[in-house]
Amino acid sequence: MLSMVGLDQQTGTQRYTFGMLDLWDGVRLVPVTIGLFGIGEIVDLWVKQTAISQQRVGKIGGAWQGCRDVLEHGWLTLRCSLLGTIIGIIPGLGGGSQWMVYAHTVQSSKDQSRFGKGDVRGVIGPGAAMNAKEGGNLVTTVAFWLIGSCRAYSSRRVSRRSSVLAWRSRLTSSGRSSSLARSAAARIVSVR
Repeated sequence: MLSMVGLDQQTGTQRYTFGMLDLWDGVRLVPVTIGLFGIGEIVDLWVKQTAISQQRVGKIGGAWQGCRDVLEHGWLTLRCSLLGTIIGIIPGLGGGSQWMVYAHTVQSSKDQSRFGKGDVRGVIGPGAAMNAKEGGNLVTTVAFWLIGSCRAYSSRRVSRRSSVLAWRSRLTSSGRSSSLARSAAARIVSVR
């Protein structure tokens, strides 16, 4: 049943998409598999009658503590952001930026034994690099039209699909046959 979701390749009609553009390509295996693991966790929490978090945090306590940690390790945040930007500029290297910056964070710390046991620096560094990598990725995308990561490629596909939807709506509103518009849009979307 899940394999029927998406556009029909022959006629271009939508099957079980409910008007959502994300379902035009169908349902992918990885999100379904992750969802199956999520259902198991939900059932486990329901049977135990517990919450995910075992500690109770104040109204904004966790968020303010995170802000304090970032400000406390400001030099690490700045250094890892710079590394993430440089890594993001190099095409094809952006996906591994978190691992590279985590290794740099561990190697540059004075007490390496705390990593892997809840040290907040192991989250701050890769998080800063992950966000900075997207800005560096835009440099190569705009300057050289080289797509540096999968996220830039998927945003390009989404913009192409939205233009296909606009083209399709213009065809149907101009009085032409809607089946002609659907099949033409299906052909354009299926070409990748």
